[in-house]
Amino acid sequence: MATSLPKKLIKEPLIDAVFEVRFSSKAPASVILPGLLFSNLDSDNNIESLPISELPKAIREANPQLRFAPLSRVNWGQFYINIGDTSVSVSCKYPYSGWS
Repeated sequence: MATSLPKKLIKEPLIDAVFEVRFSSKAPASVILPGLLFSNLDSDNNIESLPISELPKAIREANPQLRFAPLSRVNWGQFYINIGDTSVSVSCKYPYSGWS
């Protein structure tokens, strides 16, 4: 009675899958990386500013919960690349595509 494991679950248990890197930098990555990524990624991508980018930098840096928050997002195929002043994260769009 050997049964094989399913390749995909009927009801997707994952809402979001994110990989994040945090770092220190003299120049804010949110100013440099979006243009660099936009010009080098091959797909219909666009850059959008996220609502937190409207807050002054001094307030974002003073609050530990906002320090690594993404300020802009690059739409890249099945993924989002989220960019903050000192963080970069890659997340999958819903539904999670899984592994082959």
